[in-house]
Amino acid sequence: MSSFTITYDKLPDPLFDALPESAKKRFLEIGNAIVEEDVSYIKKAEEFIAEYPHFPRTYSLLEGLYALDDQEEKMQQLAKSMYQKFPDYLFAKTTYASWCMTNGDIDAFERIFEGKHNLKLLYPHRDSFHVEEFLIFMDIVCRHACHQANFDYVRQILKLLKKIPESACITDLIKHRLFMFENLPFITTMEQSSGRGEAIHVNKNNNASKRKKK
Repeated sequence: MSSFTITYDKLPDPLFDALPESAKKRFLEIGNAIVEEDVSYIKKAEEFIAEYPHFPRTYSLLEGLYALDDQEEKMQQLAKSMYQKFPDYLFAKTTYASWCMTNGDIDAFERIFEGKHNLKLLYPHRDSFHVEEFLIFMDIVCRHACHQANFDYVRQILKLLKKIPESACITDLIKHRLFMFENLPFITTMEQSSGRGEAIHVNKNNNASKRKKK
């Protein structure tokens, strides 16, 4: 029930396939802007969403562009909006859960992911997931586990990630977070994946919680 395949191949996307060819080209250009760190495409991404509000992947790209431009307020608004519009979309779940935990709502993880720590349990109709989906999900799972002081579980995940060459950046982030949670009772760490600072209180009795910065 919980087994699945991690693939590097492009997965079917009926919503993308249904877009006009001109829209597909525009979307791919916005995606390339993320790679090039070209924040001038923010307006184009916003216009694309206004024109095709049913297509969730553009929201993820816009969130990335906002991050590059340090527009945290818009990032947070978009994270909430994306989750409200597409509650079953994995990247909407991970983005919104990340923001909730950053703002001190650690229990949001269990609500958003329905207490399921396995992609196959979340999406029982799917037998394969793209490597990017798997890595972003493992990152948020490990982040929640750190808050719960479940450090052995995080180490098990790190062993699994060693088998995936593309996991280097995520693995480094998880290792850094694990080290900070384990070794400092009160720490302020920079979330490398989002650029946001996070002050964290770790309770060694398996009860970790966020401590607000003063």
